[in-house]
Amino acid sequence: LMELINNEKIYLNNQLTIEEVAKMLSTNRTYLSQIINENFNANFNNFINKYRVKEAQQMLLMDSNKAFTIESIANSAGFHSKSSFNTAFKKITGLTPSDFIRLKNQPDKKDKQEDLSLAEIEK
Repeated sequence: LMELINNEKIYLNNQLTIEEVAKMLSTNRTYLSQIINENFNANFNNFINKYRVKEAQQMLLMDSNKAFTIESIANSAGFHSKSSFNTAFKKITGLTPSDFIRLKNQPDKKDKQEDLSLAEIEK
C-alpha cells in the first residue's frame, strides 16, 4: 500500500476507490479497510485525503504555481471538487487553503509558515 502511495502516487487519481486499490494489491476491500483503520487510524477516504492535502500544500508553497487557481491545484492533487478539497484541507491543517496561502505570503511570517507547513506535511 505504501509503495503505491509513495512511488506511484495513486492518490492523485480523483476517481480512486478502495475497491480499485484492493484490486491493485490482490486483496479485498474489507481487508484493506481493516489494515488502514488499524495502522493509520483512518478510513480510506481520510487516509487518501491526507496525502492529497500534503501534495496540495507542496504545490501551494511553490512560487512556480502562483499562476494556478486553488481549484486547479486541488484537481492536480487528486480532489474531484473544490468543496471536498476545502473541507479536507481545513480538517487536516486547521486552515483553509486561502488562509494557508495568505499566511505563506506574509513577508514577516513566510519563512516560519513554510517551515511549519513542511513540518506538518511530514506528520
